[in-house]
Amino acid sequence: MFIDDNSKIARLATNVAGMDQLQPIYHRLWNELVCLQDRIIEIENKFYLFDEKLSSEGEITILEYTNKQGQRDKIYDLEKYIKACRDCAADISHIGKTIPEENLDVFIKKYLEDFITKYIKEEYEVTKHLVDFVNTQISKWVDNVILAYNYQENVHYVVQEGLIKPVDYYSTGIVQNFSHWTDGLHQFLQIKHNLKMTSETLTTNFLSNIGYFKRYKSNLFGLTGTLGSKASQDLLVELYNVDLVIIPSSYRKQYMSLPDIITKNNIQWFETICRCAINESHKGRGTLIICETIEHCKRIAEKLRKHQNSGVIKLYTMNNMNQEENVAAIKSGEIIIATNLAGRGTDIKTDDVEQYGGLHIILTFMPPNKRILEQALGRTARQGKRGTGQIILNINHSLYNEDFDIEKIAKSRDEIEIKILNDFKNSEWKIIQLKDELFFKFCSLLSEIRKNIREKNGLVSKIKNKVKDVYSNVIPSIYESNILLSIEEQWAMFLRKIDNEKSSIISEKIHQKYEKFQKKVIDDYEKGRVIKNPYYHIVIANDLVINDSSSNENYDEAMEHYHRAIELDEKHSAAAFFGRGNGKFCNIRLITLDQLHDYVDAVTKGDEIVIIKNEQNFKVGYKEKGDKKYIEWIVDNKELTNYLSSLHNHTMEILDSNKYSKIYRLIYENVESKNGYVRQDFLQPLRSLKGDKEYEIEFNDLTAREDCGTIDQAKQTIDKAVSKDEQTAKFSKVDSSATQETSSSYGENRILNSDYKHIGISIMQINAEVLKEFLNPNIEVREVTKELALRALKDRSSFFNHHLLPRKLFSKSPQVDLDINLDNQILEKKNDMQAKDAIKIIEQQTNDNVYFNLTFKSANEISSVLKAKVNVHDQLMRKLSRIDEETLLIEHISSRHCSINKEYIKDIIPLLRNQGIIDKLGTIDENEESHNRDLLEELNCCDFNQFNRYKEEIIAVFEELHTNMLNVEVNELSETIKLISDSITEYAINITESCLTSS
Repeated sequence: MFIDDNSKIARLATNVAGMDQLQPIYHRLWNELVCLQDRIIEIENKFYLFDEKLSSEGEITILEYTNKQGQRDKIYDLEKYIKACRDCAADISHIGKTIPEENLDVFIKKYLEDFITKYIKEEYEVTKHLVDFVNTQISKWVDNVILAYNYQENVHYVVQEGLIKPVDYYSTGIVQNFSHWTDGLHQFLQIKHNLKMTSETLTTNFLSNIGYFKRYKSNLFGLTGTLGSKASQDLLVELYNVDLVIIPSSYRKQYMSLPDIITKNNIQWFETICRCAINESHKGRGTLIICETIEHCKRIAEKLRKHQNSGVIKLYTMNNMNQEENVAAIKSGEIIIATNLAGRGTDIKTDDVEQYGGLHIILTFMPPNKRILEQALGRTARQGKRGTGQIILNINHSLYNEDFDIEKIAKSRDEIEIKILNDFKNSEWKIIQLKDELFFKFCSLLSEIRKNIREKNGLVSKIKNKVKDVYSNVIPSIYESNILLSIEEQWAMFLRKIDNEKSSIISEKIHQKYEKFQKKVIDDYEKGRVIKNPYYHIVIANDLVINDSSSNENYDEAMEHYHRAIELDEKHSAAAFFGRGNGKFCNIRLITLDQLHDYVDAVTKGDEIVIIKNEQNFKVGYKEKGDKKYIEWIVDNKELTNYLSSLHNHTMEILDSNKYSKIYRLIYENVESKNGYVRQDFLQPLRSLKGDKEYEIEFNDLTAREDCGTIDQAKQTIDKAVSKDEQTAKFSKVDSSATQETSSSYGENRILNSDYKHIGISIMQINAEVLKEFLNPNIEVREVTKELALRALKDRSSFFNHHLLPRKLFSKSPQVDLDINLDNQILEKKNDMQAKDAIKIIEQQTNDNVYFNLTFKSANEISSVLKAKVNVHDQLMRKLSRIDEETLLIEHISSRHCSINKEYIKDIIPLLRNQGIIDKLGTIDENEESHNRDLLEELNCCDFNQFNRYKEEIIAVFEELHTNMLNVEVNELSETIKLISDSITEYAINITESCLTSS
């Protein structure tokens, strides 16, 4: 923390409202990068970018494109074509372009920046409060989408429990469970692995490691065995103003360094590591292999298990799976394979191997500095015990691959470290100090505004003792929280401007900018205009309406917040329009019978409810919902009568809703029970959109669990969009534009059936793997810990029909397959179990390092619905949905569905293509009904040469293929392939009513 992590900052990230709306940008950018890789080719040391995706047949590259006449055309040998164009200086702009003579990475970044900038400008409208943020983020998003594409799982990060978790492989090897990368990198990795996407966050509260330790002033003491190089020691003294004292060791060091080894390639490197580890194991010693990445650990473990008993191989790569037990002690012959997790601060008990020479360390990479090297080798020969160490490097992994000398490599590394530390001291240190100073000022600003809010709300009385803590035991109100969140959001944007400064930062100028920022915040707060994000206005307004919507004062304030939200960003404030449309509650006025004619109009408008006082009783006049007429009700509620009788001298007055809240409550309840109005009609419907545009409604975190009696909130919300008259009709259903009659009864709750006619379900960004999960009848839970496996079994109890009861009571209970794994080996496998039996087996497991695979058979209800009700064009479509997009070629399709050798297929297809058969597949001749029959005749007449014995089988497959393609209604096989490929990789699959109700 003092040196390696001196520039690190403990951050508290804030979720900014509306940031989730940027997710389409991440998806478009990722998809464009992935597609770009398939459109760039190198020909004779020159790179070309083509407008459409390339394919190949053997070593020949093929380009299919749309020509100027709008017809599909094909270049069979692209490299030959490009060389010919180059020789005659022909233009290739109709198919692509030459990439300029510059760094390819520079071109790709520029291309992606232009692409996403154009997309945002022409196709995507950013919420107004995020416009500046998006404009400054584009270049960072482009850098990080490329970084995410190149990042390797089990090297830079791991995927656990559906989450991306960064790995600090550079220094500690720790899996950082609660850390997220910034500037879209985390989101791009989530897209890469088809995980649920989180929103990008902004840093608002932070404290640097330097700032934290400096708060101790002169009371800072520490003990370490590895101070590192002189440059590191000098920095430590200067940063923290400490003295360094060397304490002699209590024991004589018995460490022996074995000769270092440098290998030329990966194969030699892995073999050398395994050979040395096995040699030491055969001597009875314990061996610790320290690797740079988790991936290397797994590869080495896999190779060692081929030669050694798996029981002596232990892994320590995860700090969050209780693997520390693997390195607590080492026995004779055991081999521990670990990341640098085991290289820092780990005390391995070596008593059992001391007689054989102690623990042997194999370090498989060159650490970035001397300190980390000493820490890794310092795991052995501790407290006077014996031990040895050895470095085995792969020169291809090294930055210094021109040198095969360990001393030269170490010297070059130390020089780089000195440069890094100097750069930090001269630049980054100043920025960290500046940010710490600014954050201290901002905290004071926030405290003053918080205090002001609470004083205005009466939470703190000026008369009370001011020594008391203003903030103790006070839960912040929704208003206070959202005002402060809005200010913090603006503070985060201010900090980003500092980070985006391209010139050298001058502290005085930044402090001046902060003073302007602070003044603007204070001025905006005093004017009631400090909120710039409409979401916060909507949240405050909703709270005012929900908590005391019967209060006219609160209602008026809520309406003002809705109005402000619409002012800030009309196009992204649909919730404000809806909230403002929830009419004001009716005032209740006490009058006499002779005054009634003066107030009937106010009642029929829905503004008021009147209480008519006479000698015999009280009557309540209200507006009826159906015919919207004036109706009277004679008060027969004893409690209400008693309250009304206590009223004196209130004639013609509107009753105070706070003072007479019980009267308001009782009258509202009774009027509502009689189908009367207690609040005004919906005032602000969403305006009609021009052209064919429609509003899109998104439901988040809604329930649909019939088994536990929970209301289906999505259906309930949709049903409320229908008028009362339509709801009471026998066969009324929701349509996007009008009410349609169907044969289903109202209110029936099913999954994706005709109850939801005309309501589409979009499955965004789906690829082949995800589609397979949808279609898989089983629910699979893979590589989970004991706790998560038990939770998965118990949480799905509703699907298991209460699995703890006897089987005979629930014959339809899904069966469970269970795998118990340790270090990539299956320890136990159980099939066709009841869930209750699986729970018992899992609970008996005491080893925290095991993980579990669960398969709930035929439990995927979505699969059954999709297979039963969704008409996926034809059998071909379903088959192709399981093929990777890069293998969607006629050769692969043929070899997949014919029992013919793949090598023969490669020869047969060109044979048929030359005779025009392939190009005719799927084409339709509108003037010739017998086209399908004619193609069959052509196939029968086709010359198969030496492959004549396969003729009958080929004809059968192609005939079915041709028929299926005609049903898809596209003109060429390539179009079919593109249609399916796009569906499962780049765009959305829309499941509509016509699919859901098809037979």
